[in-house]
Amino acid sequence: MKKYTLFAAFTLSAGALFAAADTFKLDGKIIADIDKATPEKIAKPLKPRKILVFSRTLGYRHRDGIAGLNRAIENMQKKGAFTAVFTENPLDMAPENLKQYDAVVLNCVTGNAFGEKEPPEMSKDDKLRFKKRSDEYLKGLCDYVKNGGAVAGFHAGGTDCYMKTEMSEMMGGDFIGHPWGYNCSAVTVNIDDMQSPITKGIWAKPAFRVVDEIYQFGEYFSREKCRALMRLNVEASLVTTEWGRRHKIRADKDLALVWIKNYGKGKVAYSAFGHACHTYKDRRFQELTLRLLQFACGDLPADVSPIKKGKDIACPLYGEPELAYIKSFGNVKYGEKDNELNELIYAVCSNNKNADFCKKMESFVLAELESGNSSSEVYQCLLARLVCDVKISSKKSYNAFKKLAQSPKTNRIVADILENALAHYKNELSFGGNLPKFKVPLT
Repeated sequence: MKKYTLFAAFTLSAGALFAAADTFKLDGKIIADIDKATPEKIAKPLKPRKILVFSRTLGYRHRDGIAGLNRAIENMQKKGAFTAVFTENPLDMAPENLKQYDAVVLNCVTGNAFGEKEPPEMSKDDKLRFKKRSDEYLKGLCDYVKNGGAVAGFHAGGTDCYMKTEMSEMMGGDFIGHPWGYNCSAVTVNIDDMQSPITKGIWAKPAFRVVDEIYQFGEYFSREKCRALMRLNVEASLVTTEWGRRHKIRADKDLALVWIKNYGKGKVAYSAFGHACHTYKDRRFQELTLRLLQFACGDLPADVSPIKKGKDIACPLYGEPELAYIKSFGNVKYGEKDNELNELIYAVCSNNKNADFCKKMESFVLAELESGNSSSEVYQCLLARLVCDVKISSKKSYNAFKKLAQSPKTNRIVADILENALAHYKNELSFGGNLPKFKVPLT
């Protein structure tokens, strides 16, 4: 008992020292967005759960990514998913200390973080002492999982620390680069298992686009040793920086991003998402995170047997724009918001294979032009352009738009654009409805 008390006291004092090393804090708006995205429904734990969230870094530090995940986990704790202990003190990773936890969470941990950063003046004996501790704690964590514990890694956690060691083997992946950096365009992610309790119902379709720093893994990743739930669709994810193009992409183009597996008697869960805090402003990613944590704790059973890489599935380059967002351009002038206007047009074109979306957009444009609520020529031209991109769908709509085009109150530039949409409708009838809609190329 005395020994444990002394250990605990030393842990607390050292913890205060390590915690003071990084004073980064999320701003109030981001915190509010993360709080708003926390899942309302939490699967009731089979018994009270306790997790250790470790986020020490001796390599690159994902400062706001760490803070974002910690905030999300704090919120999940308040809703009763588990009790969470947050630490950056390596002494908390002591093998004897792990026994009290249902799972250990590695939040963007980098480097050999159970040891000590070596200042130049450190003696040879101190270096050996800290290396010994680091090795012992690494083995302790792996043994803890083998004997029935669990580990959940997020982004760098577990895959960009203790590289090419048992950590890489246990986690099932070793970071070898990210051609798709945080400053690249959105990438396409495919969900290979839509029926897993980890993924079911979060995304409506098995493909979505996201902006994040996308990791790829080397020799320690094997689809035969885990159940890979989500992966990058390489063909539909352009590398848009010169820095990224210098990275080789795996020959098999199998870039898994989320997986679950067993390790000995224990469980492993991993998600490569979460370079920055914006990930946790998205309710879907918080739901994914929660389910991975509850799987690790033993409250969400899921099949971990391997599955084959699925078929590549593309999805629109942009999501469907909200009507309220389009209305926000109601008073725009020439030369204002050009980039936003272009992106809006691309978003509409990206979704113009969706018949319901096209009808909704057609009705909206007609109502807006008929109302005369906006005197902005740019906005009126935008609306006319959008009906060209979704196309006129019926004789009734054709007559309504023709009336607008011929009205003396309609701006002549707007009328010309509408005439184009009207002509397209007439030509399509002539060709049996086979004229293609404008499509946004992937390049």
